[in-house]
Formats: sequence, structure tokens, C-alpha cells
Amino acid sequence: MAEKYRAKLTTQASLFEDEHNVELLNYLPLRIIATGRFIERRLSEHLQKHYGLSLPSWLVLSALERLGAVSVRELGPVIGLDTVAVSRAVKRLTEANLIKKQEHPRDRRLVRLNLSEDGRVVLRALEAQLKQLEKNLLPQLDVQERIRLGQMMSRIEEHEQSIL
Repeated sequence: MAEKYRAKLTTQASLFEDEHNVELLNYLPLRIIATGRFIERRLSEHLQKHYGLSLPSWLVLSALERLGAVSVRELGPVIGLDTVAVSRAVKRLTEANLIKKQEHPRDRRLVRLNLSEDGRVVLRALEAQLKQLEKNLLPQLDVQERIRLGQMMSRIEEHEQSIL
């Protein structure tokens, strides 16, 4: 098994057509992952410092604003988080009075989530800063470069099933 793997590694071409030795530091998928993690850390620090929110909490608030009343199970796929992460965020947001839970009148196990007025205020304040925050997170890119990066990412996302 190890021999097959080694053979595949030595014959696999990199993203750069003429090169046959893959330098991990230049391997584009790993660079995208590393850059994403860096941006995620910076964004998380900003959210925590200025709003007391985690990234999952912000994603939950944003999704509730877009979708209206939904359950924890419905939120997960929309924001790309598992049910446990969504449940933790919902617990913190409920304790902070940023979202409200509504029980189903006939089945108390079914709970719908909604933004509270305080949640809307926090979300509005954060959204007012998003453009500046993007500039701060990507200071080396001008507006046109950020637009182009967004377009390239959209192309990758559109074809994500064919990539894997």
C-alpha cells in the first residue's frame, strides 16, 4: 500500500503544469486553507473583542435575519456548521437575549428561533462595519482585487462537487 502511495506522489503533477515536484508550501489547496484559517482567526478576534460574539454566533444571527423563524437543525446546513456547534451558539445567544426561542404550541420538543430586538441591534452595528472589516482583513488587496478574488471563489464553490 505504501509503495502505491509513494509511486503516486512521485508521478502526480502539481498545479503548475511543468513542475513535477510538489512543494507543499506552494501547493495551492494548502495555501487556501492556511489563508482561510488566518482570516477566520482575525475575524473571530474582531467579533469577540467588539461584539462578544463567536463566528458561529454571528453566522446564526445572520441566518436568522435572512430566514426568519427556523429550527437548529435547519440552520446547520445553511451556515455550514454541525448541529452541536449551532446548538452551542444558540445557547449563548439565548443567554445574551440576542435570539428568542418559540415552542411549538402542540409539541414542546419543536423549537423555532427568532432574532430578538437586541439581536437586530447588534447585527445592524456589525453589518455597518463589514466593508471596513473586509478592508482590514485583506489590506493588501484593492477593491478590484477583492472583487476578482470573490469571483474566483464563487467559481470554485459552484463546481465543488466536481472537484471532489
